[in-house]
Amino acid sequence: MTTADAPPTGTCLACGSGQRTHWCNATDVEYQSVADRYAYWRCLDCASLSIDPCPVQRLAEIYPPNYYSFTGSAPSLLERFKLAFDRRLLQSILRKFSGGTLAALDIGGGTGWMLNEARRVEPRLKTTVIVDIDAQAQDLAAAAGHRFVASRIEDFHTDQRFDLVLMLNLIEHVADPVAVLAAVGRLLTPQGRILLKTPNHASLDAQLFRQSYWGGLHCPRHWVIFTPASLESAAGRAGLSVERLELTQGAPFWCWSVLAGLARRGWITITARRPMAQHPLAPVLMAVFAAVDFLRRPLMGRSALATSQMFAVLAANKSVQGGLGADSPTQSDAVGTSGKRRQMALSRWENEGGAVWHVIDGDMGSRDLPPEAPRRRPGLDSPSPGGSAGTLKCRLAQ
Repeated sequence: MTTADAPPTGTCLACGSGQRTHWCNATDVEYQSVADRYAYWRCLDCASLSIDPCPVQRLAEIYPPNYYSFTGSAPSLLERFKLAFDRRLLQSILRKFSGGTLAALDIGGGTGWMLNEARRVEPRLKTTVIVDIDAQAQDLAAAAGHRFVASRIEDFHTDQRFDLVLMLNLIEHVADPVAVLAAVGRLLTPQGRILLKTPNHASLDAQLFRQSYWGGLHCPRHWVIFTPASLESAAGRAGLSVERLELTQGAPFWCWSVLAGLARRGWITITARRPMAQHPLAPVLMAVFAAVDFLRRPLMGRSALATSQMFAVLAANKSVQGGLGADSPTQSDAVGTSGKRRQMALSRWENEGGAVWHVIDGDMGSRDLPPEAPRRRPGLDSPSPGGSAGTLKCRLAQ
């Protein structure tokens, strides 16, 4: 069993800092996929949370067959309300793009339900692509008119560039979010934007349930959890800028937190066969807390009482846009709040074996990725913790 009380074995997954403080311990109370106890550490430099150890080699265990995103079901009343909100958000982004035809990519998009909504609000959206490793979703996606690629994003080869890339509830599942954001940024057109959704641990429910079980941890599947400020910082290191960031309702996290408390007291039963997402109380609690969060959201802002999910719209910096090649280097300088430089790396792009690789030379500590490194979340690939100092080399889409 994992010893969550042991000192951390790695560094902050968001910024690479080794300066961290213990935030909480957690187990998989939602799906009971593994019995291990994990520690979450708060970075003293960027304030992000990182899981330790990072279960990069246990994906088949921690994502069971009945995982919520692997199963299809009719949308509830709350989900239909959420879709209406999502359509408004998509329309606000898509209507700003020029051109007679537009292209969109959904990473981890499953059957393409969000792309369906995007096409409803923007008739110029003619090319829609889904990159997802869940091959079972392919037939439904194709029937809806989407191109489906059963692949990790780093293995996705295309000359197509996209006006909109969706990364919804995705970045918190990866071991190196900066590398993933940099890879996706290279797929954007000059006017392209990334729409990202991820948890925010600088929130009221995170503070209330931190010592019991906060649902935003989604342990052990959420590996890095940002604050608004740390997300903006990570995006900057990936060559992206945050154009818009909004906090939104975190009803799922309230729901899982409360259900975990009820289960701990023996008042309800959660099993691997019937996880929290399938408990009959879940839709009721979701509706209640969604209403509460929507009512209080305008009053809380980015305070410690804020809501626990955030949407961000990201754009590639001009220095990042354009062709891939060694003539377009970027420098990544991880500097802590103390003002001391801990690592300096030179980032470049190389072509090798018909693929494009992102190479970072310098003292990267645990971020070295050998070609045979274990894979992380379905659909994505990243350096695994526990490597040695040297070179980070990630295969990217071309």
